[in-house]
This record gives sequence, structure tokens and C-alpha cells, in this order.
Amino acid sequence: MFCLTAVNLSIMKKLVLGVGLLAFMVGSGCRNNTAGSSSSVSLTVEETDDRCQITADYDPAKQKEVEALLDKYLRGTGDPSFTNTRLDAQMTGNDKRTYHIRLQSGELSVKLNKRQNSPETLHDVQELGKALKVVTE
Repeated sequence: MFCLTAVNLSIMKKLVLGVGLLAFMVGSGCRNNTAGSSSSVSLTVEETDDRCQITADYDPAKQKEVEALLDKYLRGTGDPSFTNTRLDAQMTGNDKRTYHIRLQSGELSVKLNKRQNSPETLHDVQELGKALKVVTE
């Protein structure tokens, strides 16, 4: 018959705790290890009669390229740059273009009301969507 003594129980507790801790560390390391793996990319451009919306989730390493595209397609003369910017705001540029933008590292959302903006502004947002597809792939 197997007899559990205080020493055996102490050893068993340490063994169970050690195995559990090891499993936790291995699981955490595997889940957070992204070195050498590609991040998932999601880009959606939706248009209806009254709005145009771009939603993108991309590799945060591409952030500078995305910011440069925002400057190229959305920034009007005298408007502030999107470089090193994180925001969630309704924007109105000096040229009266208005849109909602949410920009975080690896995430972008641009919503444009077609009725409140010129055809040129809509064209710029559509071109931004095309350029984002190239940059984020």
C-alpha cells in the first residue's frame, strides 16, 4: 500500500507547481513570439451612396509608410502631418474636407461622408485605399 507522508506531499506539490509554471511559460512564449512570422493583414474599402470607409489592420512595422500615405492623400495645404500621430477624431482640413479618422499603430479607419465632401476628396480617399493595399501586403 502506498503511504503519503508530509515529505512526499511536499515533493508532489513542488512537482505540480513546477510543471504548471513550465507549461505557463512555454505557452506564453509561443503565443507572444512573432519574430519571423508575418502579421495578419486586413484591408476593407466599402462604398455606399453616401459614404466611403476604409478599415485596415496591418503590421505595425508599416506604420511610417501608412502615415506617409495619409499625408499624401488626406493632408491639405497647411494641415498638420499624420507622422507620429495617434488619434480618433473628426477632422476638417483647411480645404474643407471632413472625415473621421482613427489611427493607432497597426490600425486605421477612415470614414468619409460623400455628401459633405467634394468629388476630389472622394477620389483621394479611394486612391488612399488602393495605395494602402500595396503598402500593407
